[in-house]
Amino acid sequence: MKKIIYVFTAAIFIFGATAVLAANTSSGQGQGSGQQGASVSATPQVQAQSQVQTQQQTKNQGETTAIQNQQQTQLELMTAVKAKTVSELKEAISQKREELQQELQGLGEKEQKVYQNQNQVREAVHALLAAEDLTDGIGKQVSVIAQEFNNSVQKTIKAENKIQERGWLKRLWDGGDKEAADEISNEVKLNAGKVQQLLDLQKNCTKCSAEIKAVIEEQIQKVTAEQTRLENLSKEEKKAAGVWGWFKGLFSKNTTE
Repeated sequence: MKKIIYVFTAAIFIFGATAVLAANTSSGQGQGSGQQGASVSATPQVQAQSQVQTQQQTKNQGETTAIQNQQQTQLELMTAVKAKTVSELKEAISQKREELQQELQGLGEKEQKVYQNQNQVREAVHALLAAEDLTDGIGKQVSVIAQEFNNSVQKTIKAENKIQERGWLKRLWDGGDKEAADEISNEVKLNAGKVQQLLDLQKNCTKCSAEIKAVIEEQIQKVTAEQTRLENLSKEEKKAAGVWGWFKGLFSKNTTE
């Protein structure tokens, strides 16, 4: 038991020292920029408030961007033009890829990282919708699956943004965002069934040309690759236990021995 208390005390000391060091660093930077008598003593409080406000603004901006992108995507899906030829389909996919790349330029660094990966699914969604009239007999079913992929990617983007925005101090102490990780994991499991449905439709489309089947196969590969990345992200986030989680695990291990 003494060993457990010693380890816990050491962990608390390390955590406290880290937090104090971070606070002193921030305070030093604030003092360096303005050494004015009474204003210096108020600097720590002002800095703390400023940091909270900045974090909240960043969070709000991220949520606003996500809502705007979701609304824009829904509108685009409702008005999506159906390709009449394979050439038109390939041109539509290329154009959508360029639009998604341009969209990244208006995002912050963390959001860019999230969207850059998940845009693979967004591109696949538009490709499958545009191909509806070229996939004889399965077009409507493919479009339904594409819409479901779109609903899913909106959820995984939101969850991954939460992971990216998690503060380093909270991550150090509490570990990863288990709720966001579970959300991603659940979507990945659901999407596995959708991918299999799409594979079955492609296989059984006897009237689809070889080129159309190749396009569908390419979209399936994009979705599958992104689901693999998301599953790995979810696992890593769940493994990040933090100082408190590590101590609870250690205590639980010792009490069972």
